[in-house]
Amino acid sequence: MSVLVSSSPFGMLDLDDARRWGYGWDPKKSMDWKPKDRVMTEEECGVVHGPGSGGAAAIHGRKVPENGCSGEADKQLISGVKDSLRMWSYVSGRQHSLTGTEPRDGRIRQAWDIWSQCVVDKGLGRYRNPDKAFEDKAWQRGRGGNTTRTERELATATADVECKRKHDTVRVWWEVRAEMQRADVERNKATYEAVRRDLDTVRANVRRALDE
Repeated sequence: MSVLVSSSPFGMLDLDDARRWGYGWDPKKSMDWKPKDRVMTEEECGVVHGPGSGGAAAIHGRKVPENGCSGEADKQLISGVKDSLRMWSYVSGRQHSLTGTEPRDGRIRQAWDIWSQCVVDKGLGRYRNPDKAFEDKAWQRGRGGNTTRTERELATATADVECKRKHDTVRVWWEVRAEMQRADVERNKATYEAVRRDLDTVRANVRRALDE
């Protein structure tokens, strides 16, 4: 089993958490989602997902939709949407693409370099940017993704946050990222507006369903 663990958009920000938990978290707080009530029965799961996903074609004499109640609900919610794939993936795809261009921006590189040297000056390792510090394999993440919180990890996470604060790293990073996003929206305005219209359609469908 593999667990995907990621940091915030700008890495560690809370100094108290960094000092106490490093790049991990309180082990008493489970990161696994658990239902608040009982788990669905196999029969109920079949109704939700339908025979197309291995459920029964009929329950208590009533036909189950091919994609179950979940599929029927999805159809109702996206009724009238022009392009559901674009609606769900376009903005996140653009965000991922823009984030990949950040290392080419001189202002961000300078902010990272100053932050990195600050961490080194505290007697710790050199990292190209805060994400690389978070991802360091030396923190020995276990099956659940949590770290071992060694002295070096705690010191590095603490220095990470202290150096960001000292050199205003996040402000520079955030401002440049926001500038990139505004420019991208302007360049691709027609597509962003199309996505917005589809999202407005979904919201209207939700309101209509709740009123029924």
